[in-house]
Amino acid sequence: MRRIVLLALLVLLVLAGLWSLAWHVLAGRLETAVAKAIAAPQGGVAIACGERSIAGFPFRLSVHCDHAGLQDGARGLTAAVAGVRASLGVYDPRAVALAFSAPAEIKARGLAAPVALDWEEATGRVGLRGDEASLAASGVSTGWKGMAVRIGALTARIAPADALVPPDASLTAHAASASVQAGGKEFPALDIDLSARIGAAPAALLSGGFDPRLEGLEIPDLRLALASPDLDAVVRGALQVTAGGVANGKLTLSVAEVDKLPQAVASLPQELRGFANAVVAGLLAFGRAGERDGKPVREVDLVVDQGKLSIAMFSAGRLPPLW
Repeated sequence: MRRIVLLALLVLLVLAGLWSLAWHVLAGRLETAVAKAIAAPQGGVAIACGERSIAGFPFRLSVHCDHAGLQDGARGLTAAVAGVRASLGVYDPRAVALAFSAPAEIKARGLAAPVALDWEEATGRVGLRGDEASLAASGVSTGWKGMAVRIGALTARIAPADALVPPDASLTAHAASASVQAGGKEFPALDIDLSARIGAAPAALLSGGFDPRLEGLEIPDLRLALASPDLDAVVRGALQVTAGGVANGKLTLSVAEVDKLPQAVASLPQELRGFANAVVAGLLAFGRAGERDGKPVREVDLVVDQGKLSIAMFSAGRLPPLW
């Protein structure tokens, strides 16, 4: 019996030694691969990684970068973040787990000024097959055109929509307690839900192999829901976006408790009230009775033609180019 115990201990020691050796070999190869990726940009995308370290022994392989960033010259995009950690665990080898340290700054062609982002916690997950990615963040804040935007919790996910080869992409996103502060006034928070089927393979979207500025974008199924104490609205339909970012399509707007709409419009920033008033006027004048999720709503059809939004052939405004 004693020999069996000693033999078992010896086997465990040998396995532990082999595991340690294998981990350090993999860590060395990972370090080499990261160094090559930084030294030789792929597809015109340059990666920056300030202070770099490999850790995670014994059950994970993790790369941590301080002052990380990327630059895509073709798309005119530059992004920088205080830190990022990418980990692959033995217990879940199908995806890379990500953790981001705030703050971040994004510069892009078409933006008048850099966009600064801050958050309390932000994590992500990228499938090793390259066709699935998700993000979760809390305490997100940013500024845009003199407005301060805060989001209590944000989640987003891109994944294959079906078993087709190549599949369309499914995009889902949720923002809880999204609020805007402008002109010294804070406006009521909204909960925002977005789901869309996108006519492009998710792997191509995530890798940058699909560029809507060259090919346009098909969104055959779109649903956007906005909810607050004074608003319960859903927009559904299909959109086609040209290579220039101009939208075309047909949508249906449904609103519950329309008697609360004046309060909802009054709570919007001044810059949005004109557009919102036009949509509400069209809904009340040309809408019809309907039902959504078992509750009565008022519905109206919206037509988007070259970015121009119309209700029953009356103009309600213009949607800005998406890029």
